[in-house]
Amino acid sequence: MHHFKLRSACLLATLSLLQQAAQAAQPEEVDVSGRAMDSQLLLDSMADKMRRDGVNFYHSGGIAALPVINGLNDDRIRVTLDGASVTAACANHMNPVLSYVDFNAIASVAVIAGITPVSVGGDSIAGTITLQSAPFRFVEQPGDARVEGRLNYDYNSNGGRQRTSVQAGLRQENFSLHYNGFTEQSDSYEDGNGDLVLDTLYRAENHTVTAAWRGEKQQLSVKYAHQEVPYQGFPNQYMDMVANDSNSLNINHEREFSWGTLHSQAAWQKVNHEMGFFTPEKTGTMPMITQGTDINYSFRADINLAASHVLSFGHEMYRFTLDDYWPAVPGSMMMGPQDFVNIADGKRDRIALFAESDYQFNERFSLVSGMRVESVTTNAGEVQAYNTMLPL
Repeated sequence: MHHFKLRSACLLATLSLLQQAAQAAQPEEVDVSGRAMDSQLLLDSMADKMRRDGVNFYHSGGIAALPVINGLNDDRIRVTLDGASVTAACANHMNPVLSYVDFNAIASVAVIAGITPVSVGGDSIAGTITLQSAPFRFVEQPGDARVEGRLNYDYNSNGGRQRTSVQAGLRQENFSLHYNGFTEQSDSYEDGNGDLVLDTLYRAENHTVTAAWRGEKQQLSVKYAHQEVPYQGFPNQYMDMVANDSNSLNINHEREFSWGTLHSQAAWQKVNHEMGFFTPEKTGTMPMITQGTDINYSFRADINLAASHVLSFGHEMYRFTLDDYWPAVPGSMMMGPQDFVNIADGKRDRIALFAESDYQFNERFSLVSGMRVESVTTNAGEVQAYNTMLPL
């Protein structure tokens, strides 16, 4: 019994000495905080979601993938990225819209098959796919600033596929700056029997810089993107991509009023594309050069008639210009002596007006109705054959 009291007294004395030492040291206080990772969709998860929503894909090159909805594909489907529409400027559609998308930077995807609301439809008969990047983030504490970054590397032994992606950002109370980029390349891969699948090699590089400003009732964002594909093999057709350089600019503005919200957008994209042959795995000579430009703007006013009823009015304009010619091949009797002009000064203008009513009866039922009017005009200049021996 006396032994137990002695041990208790020693323990109390030791705790007292430790408490005094801790008070004398006065350690620095460290505040540690964390946040959940962004709900961004990786390529596989995004593709799986689109498949569940009724979208299929058929791949030709390592980068190009064309969506299919109800048996209709490519231009029959309207694909928008952050509200902007892009046209595939290639005779063989080696650069479809989805080839310009960095899926690791996409936060949400919506698929509307068949009948599409007039506010997101137009110029499609199969459906609409809308892709949205991660929302802009700011800090709530005035004067505070945060710097963040992320680095990913992925390797696949079959074909030696490598992908490196970088994300970096700066956030302040009213300003946000974000960079997203990746490089990906692969040699030709092997099939299940160990045989080389010829001409499946490719390389791609994407860079995107986005800046956003916000005020009390408005927000402005500017997004610049650059893509460079120096080569991409196509095993299912006797033609390859030997260059695809694109630059795009997307400007969005949103302003809140007492009656609702006004959305404004302007977008531009320039594409320089070239087809030909670049690898001993598939030889030949037949250069084909394409230059395309997309310019569009849109305005939409969302009027809050009630908490469950929104009336929208919108106006959109899209212009696509295209030049496509095939340079003469020296020494070829069939492909010369002149350049083959396939499309000269091609233009396609589309102007649209729409009105839409969205009424939410309850959590399970809603009624969306509207009307859309569009005008489409096309035109092109004179074409030219390789030579006068071949009829046009």
